Amino acid sequence: MVRLSSAPPDPIPAPKRIYRGGGRLDSLPSVTHVPDGSMPDDGSYRLEIRQSGVKIVSGGAEGGRWGAVTLAQYSFMGCGFPVGIIEDAPTYPYRGLLFDCSRTFFETDELKTLIDCMSMFKLNRFHWHLTDDQGWRLESEVLPRLTEIGSVRSGSDFGRHHSRISSGGFYTREQVRELIAFARARGVQIVPELDFPGHCSAFLAAYPEFSCSGEPSEVRTAPGIYENVLCPGKDAAIEAVFSLIDETAKLFDGEYLHIGGDEAPDAHWKTCPDCKKRMESLGFTTTGQLRSWFTDLLAERVRKNGKKPICWNDAEPVAKDTAMQYWFGDKDAVRQFAENGGRVILSELPYCYTDYSYAQTPLKKCFSYRPEDFIPRERLLGIEAALWSSYAHDMRRVGFMMYPRAAAIADIAWNGGRVSRETSYAAFRTAFEALTPMFGSIGIVPAKLNRTDPKGPVRVMDFTRFWAENLTPSALASEIKNFRR
Repeated sequence: MVRLSSAPPDPIPAPKRIYRGGGRLDSLPSVTHVPDGSMPDDGSYRLEIRQSGVKIVSGGAEGGRWGAVTLAQYSFMGCGFPVGIIEDAPTYPYRGLLFDCSRTFFETDELKTLIDCMSMFKLNRFHWHLTDDQGWRLESEVLPRLTEIGSVRSGSDFGRHHSRISSGGFYTREQVRELIAFARARGVQIVPELDFPGHCSAFLAAYPEFSCSGEPSEVRTAPGIYENVLCPGKDAAIEAVFSLIDETAKLFDGEYLHIGGDEAPDAHWKTCPDCKKRMESLGFTTTGQLRSWFTDLLAERVRKNGKKPICWNDAEPVAKDTAMQYWFGDKDAVRQFAENGGRVILSELPYCYTDYSYAQTPLKKCFSYRPEDFIPRERLLGIEAALWSSYAHDMRRVGFMMYPRAAAIADIAWNGGRVSRETSYAAFRTAFEALTPMFGSIGIVPAKLNRTDPKGPVRVMDFTRFWAENLTPSALASEIKNFRR
């Protein structure tokens, strides 16, 4: 049956071109996938929706999958299917979602729920943050103490939430393989991250001999930036990381492996005899050179394993064939990296981090992001939303913080901010509201839209409440100062 009425909401991400033939179908008589060798195999697809049936035309399986996702969203919206032709293609090949399982350990079934949901918004890279100061979450056969010791901490001290109950957990190799297969079936590659040389207190708790001092350490109970980092002056420490890269590369089937590189204090390096000796042998005069050398060394090991390395922008300068992920800091250095031929993934904190309150990062701000004002399209590998779990300790909180903001970032990752973000924002909100049944089916509880763009006194109260719950008074004062800027 064809209904002649106003067009239904369109999916998220919004398709690039819709040629409406008039009316819409209440149901689909049949759906056929038609391979077309003349189309690129990059996720592009064409939907031909007619009374006689629907064709999903694409140059490969990926495009067929995203075409089916578009139809699934229309179905969940319950407004029918627009008769006509939809032509769609991704702007960026890398459309990611970062999820931190170090600060809070989540079960694999919970991760499957997240992967299910992200794939419905055509996000195709699950950046799995597996290692940090607060816990090592990946089983290792080459360094078994990482899970025996590094996966367990004595308690948790996140802001004003304190617990002296031991907290731990890690993912077995079999669980990882199961999750990889689950993600692959939904068009998602998993990008594992092993964070070095900083944020590795859990690693050093298990193997303290790989720090500069060699002194006993502990898995941290609180977030922060800790001075005890890996020692790049010790050959044994480098070989240990190499063995982990080799092991991880064999386990994961995706094309990328993230090697971290963020927030690595150099205080210990400046006084470490091994680091001084290494710097002298390489002709280095600064610890910054040592850091870049170490990052390039890990990146080359990743490439030897047939993977493509990614690092955080804190590690720059790095070789241009390492993808750089920008989150915060020196934008000029990242622009220069791109101008010199490097590829960039953008996860800018003010727009892409979903673990802050909606007062600090309103939905409209996320949706207004224009990545190509920073990095030109030809040097952009992609965009990634992020959720760090210091203040999101269960899936209900994760769903509230992540969505709808991750959906807004998904629209940008697919479309690149190609249309006026101001004029399309209302359409985005309408579409998101219409997708409520989809979230119920998946098992995610997103934030109510009336809470995602607080204004005036409500915004101030929302901001203050969030940080009052999660920070000490002195840290709260610092955040308020930044908020007013």
